[in-house]
Amino acid sequence: MNNSNLSSGISFIGNTISLKIVLFISVILISYLSLSLRATTASKKADNVEIIDLKMAFQNMQRLQFDELFRGVKYVMLETGKSCMIDNGFRFFADDSVILLNGNRQIFLFDKSSGKFIKKIGNIDKSPKGYKVTLGGLPFDEKNKIIYAENWNKSWCGYNFQGEKVCNIKFPTSFIGSFGILNDSTFAGFLLNILGNEKRKIVTFRTSGNIVQTFPNPFSFVKKSPSISVSKTEGLFCRYNNNLFFKEAFNDTLFYVEEKSLTPRYVFQMGKYSFPYEKKDELEDYKQDKNGNLILPIFDYFVISNLCESERFLFFEFLYNQEKYWGYYNKKTKVTKIVENKALNITRQEGVPFQLLKAYINSDNEIITYIEAYKLVEWMTNNPEKAKNVPAVLKAVKETDNPVVMIAKLKE
Repeated sequence: MNNSNLSSGISFIGNTISLKIVLFISVILISYLSLSLRATTASKKADNVEIIDLKMAFQNMQRLQFDELFRGVKYVMLETGKSCMIDNGFRFFADDSVILLNGNRQIFLFDKSSGKFIKKIGNIDKSPKGYKVTLGGLPFDEKNKIIYAENWNKSWCGYNFQGEKVCNIKFPTSFIGSFGILNDSTFAGFLLNILGNEKRKIVTFRTSGNIVQTFPNPFSFVKKSPSISVSKTEGLFCRYNNNLFFKEAFNDTLFYVEEKSLTPRYVFQMGKYSFPYEKKDELEDYKQDKNGNLILPIFDYFVISNLCESERFLFFEFLYNQEKYWGYYNKKTKVTKIVENKALNITRQEGVPFQLLKAYINSDNEIITYIEAYKLVEWMTNNPEKAKNVPAVLKAVKETDNPVVMIAKLKE
């Protein structure tokens, strides 16, 4: 398995960065690739680490049928209006009754059954209910129904569904790129290696910001570029079965995170497609499309950008040479599959594209994803025969509408 300080004036969560430096710095969002985090004194040895052969699956891509993975899907047309128009950089979550959007300076609630807009949570201001930053890389606490945003005072704040601030979590240190929830009072934070010599990889900490455990970063790189490159997907935290897991972009290993230990759980075997850590400083000049997604230069390496897990499957999304792919690992059969044609679509009888974009799996074993309205309209225009069979609710979609949320029940 494979795997600095500038000033306290830099603080960021996900892919949001606030720079207070007198130097000219070009800030660029990037997604990175895999190299393992070597075992540390605080890491546990695992006797049953499973290998996910991403390289082999990629070289033998398949066409998948919807029924291989899912037992049904529901399409939810979200209300579109001035008060609830969705901006870029969003992600959807859902529990048993609501769909939650955490996006670029937006937190919205929609009714899960009808798609009707319920309310906006918080504002970007310094009022008692205000926040500084909110982005799709921030976690959702489904158990306690809390969504997080970055506060103005070097902390994160948590909102309930009534729009009230119900908790405040102090930054344990500078340069936290993302964080995950261990329990109601303990969290894990990933530290970005900005200058190439950051000695810490992960810290676990209390709500007060007090650090419980520090896990070292054994890797470094030579910083030559004047640019600083960070990404909301550089440190991926995901929860499954009330446990927290972590995968770093330059790390081929998915770890089980506890307060005082990291235990290897899965290894993504990528071979020649693994990105060498020492090349980290060479990634520059990244751009974004109109939806806030990264437009990567052509590199012959994989960039894993999202993970979510159910009892039977571990789903993953990745980028390769400017194209998006997704796949899954079947934990029962130990088989890894990747969708062919560089597409995020899976075949269904009625032909409606089903794609896994920034997917999230909730406690009801539902996977939540979406399709942009303009892409759905474009597909129906280009496939008139197949479009005759789409559910009636989709035939009313307009290009300028909010995205259509797709909620599929996973097989167990």
